Amino acid sequence: MHPEAFLSCKEGMELLQSKPYQESVQSIIVDEGSLYFRMVRTSTQHLGKEQYYPLDAEAIPENRLFAQFHSPQTNAMKNQILTELSSPLSKLRVVFATVALGMGIDIPCIRHVIHVGPPHTIREYFQETGRAGRDRKQSTAVLYYNKRDIAMSRPGISDSICEYCKLEDSCLRMFLLGCLDVHDVMKDNPHVCCSYCKMQCKCSECTT
Repeated sequence: MHPEAFLSCKEGMELLQSKPYQESVQSIIVDEGSLYFRMVRTSTQHLGKEQYYPLDAEAIPENRLFAQFHSPQTNAMKNQILTELSSPLSKLRVVFATVALGMGIDIPCIRHVIHVGPPHTIREYFQETGRAGRDRKQSTAVLYYNKRDIAMSRPGISDSICEYCKLEDSCLRMFLLGCLDVHDVMKDNPHVCCSYCKMQCKCSECTT
């Protein structure tokens, strides 16, 4: 489901407000999506007082389930979000971010990076998805896009990122690394490599 549709539908709101989600889901970064501001506004409007956890919590940033991180914010606001992300006791579960949440950020507990639209190059995508899994635990990267996002008329778009988005018949991870001149890659568990390898995997875990 598209992220904006998820935040707008009844099922998405119920999941976001559920106890298992609030207590267990790790932080998510949505990186430089064109729907970024609309998604934040949608979340705020739909959740109201329930955007804070627990339900009777004081309406302060430290109790909010989601946050937004972008360049116009003050350094104090950005540092508060980074502190929350780094804390094992944080209530923060989702961060809507632009590339302002950039290189040099080393937060170990991020499990998912979701792009709403691809960046311009493979190198940018690799750097941005690399913000997840810094503690060496299994993490995922999800990329949503449409035909307009990868149109060759889009200013600055590279051939390699367009090819990556269209790739359906080989390993996505190998393609990414190959674009960075890395070719000697071990794959111990194909089903956790990429979406293509998961479909091809024939291990007992995938076939039972």
